[in-house]
Amino acid sequence: MNPVQKFFVKQVPFAQTIGVTITQSSPGEACARLPFSPSNVNHVGTIHAGALFTLAESAAAASILSTFSDLVPHILLLVTKSSVEYSAPAQGDIVAVASISKETEQLVRNTLNQPGDRIRFTVHTEIKREGADEISALAQFEMYIKRNEVDRQ
Repeated sequence: MNPVQKFFVKQVPFAQTIGVTITQSSPGEACARLPFSPSNVNHVGTIHAGALFTLAESAAAASILSTFSDLVPHILLLVTKSSVEYSAPAQGDIVAVASISKETEQLVRNTLNQPGDRIRFTVHTEIKREGADEISALAQFEMYIKRNEVDRQ
C-alpha cells in the first residue's frame, strides 16, 4: 500500500465504507477506483450520485496529498465548494482521475510561503467506467489549504 493509500485509509473511513481505493498517485494526478457493488446503486441500477461524488472527492484529495506530500503534516485541507456534472450513466467498476496543473501547484507553494499562508484552488476530476473512454461525470472541487497554527510558533 502506497503512502497516499495508507493515509487515505486512516483519515477517510467513509470512502472505505463504500469501497473506494486509491489505485495510483503521483505529483499532479491521482486515480481512485470504486468497484461495482449492489449497495452503491440507485433506483435505476446505475452507480448512485453520492458514491460517484465520494469517488471523485477521494481522487481530488489523493492528487493533493501526492502533489504536496512534503506539506501534508503542516496543512489543513478542506473542500469549500464542489460541482458535479453527470453526463452518462455510470455502471460497473468506476474510476476517477483528478489532476492539478503545474501552475496551480506552484501558486499553492508560493502562497503557503507568504504571510497569511492560505489559498483556495480548484481540482478537476473525470469519472468514467474502468477501461472505457466515455466520461460519466466531471467534478470540480474548490479546495482550501492553510498552514497549521502550530507550525507558526
